[in-house]
Order: sequence, then structure tokens, then C-alpha cells
Amino acid sequence: MLNRLRNNSLFAVVFSLFLWAPFGGFAQSPIEEIKQEALAAKLTPELLSIQQKGTQQNNSQKNKGLRQAASSEGETTLTQDDEVQTRDGLIAIDAISNEADAQTLLSSLQALGMIEGQYYRKIVSGYFPISKLNLLRDVATLHVARPAAVPVVNAGRTTSQGDRAMRSDVARQTYNVTGAGSKVGILSDSYDALRGAAIGVASDDLPTNVQVLKDVASGTDEGRAMAEIVHDVAPGAAIAFHTAFVSYVDFANGIVRLAQAGCNIITDDIAYFVEPFFQDGIVSQAIDYVNKNWNASYFKSAGNYARQSYSSSFRNSGRLPDGAVYPGGSAAHDFGNGRLTQRVSIPAGGSFNCILQWSDPYYSESIQSGGVSGAKTDLDLLFYFNGALLFRSINNNIGFDPYERIAITNNGSSPAEIEIAIVKRAGPDPEIIKWVNFGSTATIEFDTRSSTAVGHANATGAISVGAVRWSQTPEYNPTVYPVPVIETFSSAGGTPILFTEYGQPFPTRLRLKPEISAADGGNTTFFGQAFPGGDGDNFPNFFGTSAAAPHAAGVAALLQEKAKLAMSPADILKRLQSTAIDMDDPLTPGFDVGFDFRTGYGFIQADKALMFGQPLAILEPIYDCATGRITLQTSGGDGSPITFTVPGVIRTSPTSTTGIVEAGVRNDTKPLVITATQNGVSVTYSFNLVEYCARPRELTLIEPLYECATGRITIRTVGGNGSPITFTIPGVTRSSPTDPNGVVEAGLRNDPKPLQITAMQGGVSVTYVFNFGAYCGGRAREVASELGSGLQVSVLGNPVVSDWLEVEIKGAQGQPLKLQLTNTLGEVTSQKALELSEVVERHKISVGRVPGLYFLQVSTPAQSKTIKVIRQQ
Repeated sequence: MLNRLRNNSLFAVVFSLFLWAPFGGFAQSPIEEIKQEALAAKLTPELLSIQQKGTQQNNSQKNKGLRQAASSEGETTLTQDDEVQTRDGLIAIDAISNEADAQTLLSSLQALGMIEGQYYRKIVSGYFPISKLNLLRDVATLHVARPAAVPVVNAGRTTSQGDRAMRSDVARQTYNVTGAGSKVGILSDSYDALRGAAIGVASDDLPTNVQVLKDVASGTDEGRAMAEIVHDVAPGAAIAFHTAFVSYVDFANGIVRLAQAGCNIITDDIAYFVEPFFQDGIVSQAIDYVNKNWNASYFKSAGNYARQSYSSSFRNSGRLPDGAVYPGGSAAHDFGNGRLTQRVSIPAGGSFNCILQWSDPYYSESIQSGGVSGAKTDLDLLFYFNGALLFRSINNNIGFDPYERIAITNNGSSPAEIEIAIVKRAGPDPEIIKWVNFGSTATIEFDTRSSTAVGHANATGAISVGAVRWSQTPEYNPTVYPVPVIETFSSAGGTPILFTEYGQPFPTRLRLKPEISAADGGNTTFFGQAFPGGDGDNFPNFFGTSAAAPHAAGVAALLQEKAKLAMSPADILKRLQSTAIDMDDPLTPGFDVGFDFRTGYGFIQADKALMFGQPLAILEPIYDCATGRITLQTSGGDGSPITFTVPGVIRTSPTSTTGIVEAGVRNDTKPLVITATQNGVSVTYSFNLVEYCARPRELTLIEPLYECATGRITIRTVGGNGSPITFTIPGVTRSSPTDPNGVVEAGLRNDPKPLQITAMQGGVSVTYVFNFGAYCGGRAREVASELGSGLQVSVLGNPVVSDWLEVEIKGAQGQPLKLQLTNTLGEVTSQKALELSEVVERHKISVGRVPGLYFLQVSTPAQSKTIKVIRQQ
């Protein structure tokens, strides 16, 4: 990112925030003195430091001084990375107005020398003379000024393999669509800074008439790579581009400009660190605005931060950590067991970019209406190394924004361990504190593995998109990946919205994000990296949710052409969700049926999404003859919910497409009658289980049976020609090559690498990759309980929309039964016990009014089953 900015003559300088580190500048001044001085100057402490330092030293000297100073503190390899954009004695700032409209403030700042100024609602962005920062205290309409927010992209003669993975190639051929009539707007870093767009047009990897509304002279041209993906999926769609790298305000304005330019579909891969976690900021507001006023569908990359987040209520310890001098009444957060610090291990060469926010409203992002007070609590973020305070973020939060940030890099060759402290200086204890790491994957103590899809990835009007590597989909590898696998880095949703866009509190809203998943890792002509293990060509591969979002946007263009441009954003979302392949979050117990906060409603399938306009029909189900697991399939219909009636099949809800055929029905020669109903129209399908299972089918490996405690494993196959099967399974002790039973060697059972199983029959070889961690994390128990006549648990209506959930239980007759509901922190919220169970038990359990993810555990002395429950607002 720094190189991008330097190439644009916007010298992105890594400044030492001298007030945050125990060296240089006025770091030795008491925290209270720094805070009061910054408050009087109407500057954040960071901007005050820059104003006081001036521009006497050149930028390279400042960088060198920072790294020498940082290295001298206990011989640490840690340095602080805070990008500040300067040029010719000017610094990029965000200035927050006291008024609802920042036009007056912009005029005042321009009179003092601001250039390239623009505003969105209360925030002004532009370049301001460093020598005049001291005059800002006298600007009446200024609330506070800060260094301009910096963005980050969600990345990680060819056609993207994602086109095939999502079956959009089939959709184009089947329905004769290309996306014609739609215009897709793209926001990213740059489009043609590298001067390669003409080459892309000549090779037909880009359309000839891309409309560039605004670009920057430096960047990696990730926006052009996104345009190549859109063109692969929807070659007939027009494309427009607007950079999102000028400023936070320009990003919000760019969204509106693209809609004004006729874009009915917009996609971006950008995040700004200042975006609020718990309310909609100006970018989210801009998305909702174009969604409602221009009917524009907006596809946003969910993020590449996995679950690198800590979230908790603020637990007041009544104490302060070492080296922290604060006024009376100040106290640190208790992370657990009386610990005032939280250890974080940063990998060699890695970064830790920590954004701390809490459950207070933003002043800067709230629409002015009857006065907005901003944050009520002042928290500080402290980083320790070897017991010494090394870095600190000490913004004046009360009356402004609940935001602190420290970003550091480990320049060493081995991991570096820091300790985080969160100190409350003043105000009430916040109900929620949350930090997200926007850097490298770190090892975190007291890890809550919380949501990282924040900011406008959580906007109401945005369709948030997770990432699935194209090679891990059934279209490319149906044997190993019958169900697509979410990328390990793909961000998880579940961040609550606590405040309106006016900054007023309202009942917690939990938005179901991400909504869908789409392909990543496909080819571009110039952007990306080599595919791990190779993919048979020399083109670079574009990884990340940055690549997934434009794939989904391209499919939306195909949908709009098929519908003659008549689909609303809600219609498009409904089609993509209802026809997606259901997926699983591997980090949660059991298989997530339907929605989950990592994969959404699943991996989109363009050909099925475009089936509307045809009558509803039931297709042959997918059936596992060994376990009885069945997946119902349909085509056509109008996109509204479908309810199924299937006697003899246990499912979680009438709309569920997956279930288990009861053991007594599996060998019945009478066909299974499946009825599907949509908007009062019913169709039926007769499915003969016995005939289906008697068909000769290709040899296929399915999930083995595995005992996590003993390592015993049973390899399972379906199909084949009946001749002997030989197995190759490194690390498994068996009596012979044809024996499907064995024991996994003890040293391999905790190995995070999956086990590769190969089966050969008649010269035909198939493989299966078995993930120990995902299986032993809960799915094994679910599968075991579904075999035979074990414990069967169904939540009747999930997600739950009331304060109570209803559950039906079978297979516990004559046994004691316990029901327990816990939240994601492991806290028990409700429980119930029975001394003796009937054949069928139905019970209501209080889930309460707080939206979120809960775990319902139903257990007998012999069996236990856990089901994820979503409490929706």
C-alpha cells in the first residue's frame, strides 16, 4: 500500500506516533496532559504530534529514526506502522463538522489552504498545510481533525476458473445470456496505473469501453483484475470504475457517482479502518442510498480476516496495568482470571493491526438530528513488550468516536509476543468491547474467535460475499469436495448493530452476513500469485474475497438480462441464496444446515439461479445409501420459499432440503413420495430407494467413520463394479491393502493436515481428503447419532424469530434427558431436564431477546447432539 501511495507522489510516511511510544517526541508527558492539549487544539493526539514535529526532518529520516528507536526498546523487532499521506508540506486529513452538512467547514478549510477538498455529510477530506494545523482550534464549525483514514483491499488472455465453478458458463450457454443491459461499477485501488488496460482489451479480457470515472496514478490495478473477472462471467455487461483510494469521503461519494453513471450493479473490495463496527458509517449509508434510490445491487467482499477478533463485555478489574498512570476511577479490562493483559503472538514478518471499538455511537458518522453526543466512555489501548509499555493509542473518545488503533510489524525472523491492555479512563463500563486484527494471522490468548465482517461488509444494502477456492468445489473435484469448502481466511459475520445512523440506540440487530459465497483463486492476465501446487497454466491467480465479490456481481448481471432488468436487489439476493449449495463452517460443531455466519447460504450456482420463469419441478435427490442422508433438489419456480412434505424423512424444518431417511424406510420397495409446494402450487416425485441403491455407479469414497478418542477408522465407498477395492492411506495401520478398517497412528491424530485416502478398483483410482479437526469438532457426533435409531433432534423453525424455540426429540425413550442452550461465549442461557423421556418429546426453551448464534445441546446418559440456533431480530 505504501508503494502505491509513493508512486502517486502522495508520500505515505510511516510516522512514529511519539505520543504512543515510550520514546521520542512528547512521549514522556503524562497521558492527561497530552489528551487535554489535543482536545484544546481540536486535533487527535496523532495529528497533534505531527503538528508539533512539523516538517523540519525529511520523511526518510523520520522512518529511520522510528525503526532505530523501536529496536532499542528491549531489543524488540517490533515497529509501529501508521500510514500518513503527505506531499509538499500538506497532510491528508479528515475534519469532522459540528453541523449536519460540512459545506461551511469545507469553505473554512479551503480558506486556510486546503486543496482537493470534498465532503460527505459531516466529514471533510482533503490536503491541509501542516504549518497551519495550529489554526484549526479557531475554526468554529470544526469538531475535531485526524489524519485521513487509510484503506485496505481484501485480496489475497485467460478466463477465471470461478466461471466454471459457479456454473455461470453453463448458465450463459443454456439461457443465451451475457449480462447485456447491465452496467457493473467497480471500486478498488486503481484501474490503469500500470498501463496494462489496453493489453487486456486487445486480448478480449476486458471490454473496449470501460468508463473510468476516477483513477489514481499509483496502485496495483486490483480494480482491473476485478473487471477481468466480471467480464469473464458477464462478457456483455458494461463496466465502470471509480477508485476508492483517494479518501474515505471520496469512497462514499464514488458509490453515488457510479449509480448516477447508470451502474445497476456495484462491487468493491475495500475496507477503511475507521468504519464503525456497531452502526452504519458513511460508506454503509451511501450503499443503502443507492440501493433504495437507484435499485442498485451492491456486492461487497466479506473480508480476509477469518475470526481474528476478540469480543467481550468490559469487566472492570478496579486495577491498572504496570506503567499506566491514570486519574482516579480508571481501571483495566479483566481478560479472565484477574489477568489485565492478553498475549498475542505475531509471526515472523507478520503484522498486527488492532482496531478497538466499543458499544458507543460514533459522532463523526452519525447524521445530525437533535444533537449527537458521540462516545460516552474513553478507552485507551496499550501494547506491552517484555513487561514494558511500548505503544499506546490514547484518543479523546468522549463526545467523539469509540475508536483506537495500533498497527505494528514484526521485522524479526521469529515470532514476537506482545500483551494488550484496555484501560477505561472515564465514563461507564461499555457493554461490549471488540477488537479486530486486520493484519496477519496471530495466536491469541483468551481468543473468542468473533466476527470480522464489519463496517460496510455489514451494511443492510450490501450483499456480503465469502470466498471459496475454485478447485475445492464439486464442479472441479466432486469426489473430494462434494460440498464446497470456505477459504480459511474468509471473514465471519455476526457483528451486532446497536445504533441507528443518527447515533441513537435501538434493539440489537443481527444481520445475516455474509449472505453468499463465490469463487476465488481464478486466473487473471496480470494480477495475483502462483497457484499452490500449480493449476496447469502460467497465469497468476487472484485470491481473496476481493475476487469472490466480482464473480457474484457478474452472475447478477446474467440474472438481470434473463429478467429483462426487472429484478430488485432483494430479488437477486433471493435467487442466489435459494439456489446455492449449502456449506459448512468448519470451525463450529456439526454441519451448518442453511445459513451460517461463515459461508452464508452457500456457494452460488448461476445455472440454477437462472432457472426462474420455468415451472417448479423436483429433480432426483442426492442419496447416501449407507447413512440414509438425503438432499432434495428442484428446478424452476419463482424464487419464493419451497416447503417439502416427505413422509419417512427426518428434517429440521418444512423448508429444509436435507434430512435422514428413517432406518425402517430405507429397504422399503415402495417409493418415497416427495411433495414440493411453492405459492400454493404443488408438484410430486416418486423416489425408489431400493432401485437407486441397486444401480451400478462409479466408485466413490464417502466420509469415513472415525473414533476421535481411539483413532479407529472405517473407510467407506459407494458404487463401483463389485470387484475388490485396495486402499492407500498413509499413517493408518491395517491388516491388508483391501481392509477398510484400521487405526490412525497416534502421532497423526492431532495433525492439522488432512488425511488423504485413495481407493482403487479395476484400475480406476479415486481420492478423499478427511479433515480430523472438522470431524472431531462435532460433526462426528452428529453423524453417529443419525445412524440407526440414535438420538434425533429437530428445531422447529430455525432461525428463531421469537423469544422461544421449539424442539422435537426422538430416540431417547425411557432415558433421562437434558436440554441446555449456550451462547458463543459458552455461557448457559437456558436449560431443562426430564427424568424419563417418551417416544417423542416436544419442548419450548427460552432463547431470550438478544439476537445471535446459540448452541442447543440435547443429551442422554449415552448420547449427545448439538445444534446451532440463530436468534433473529
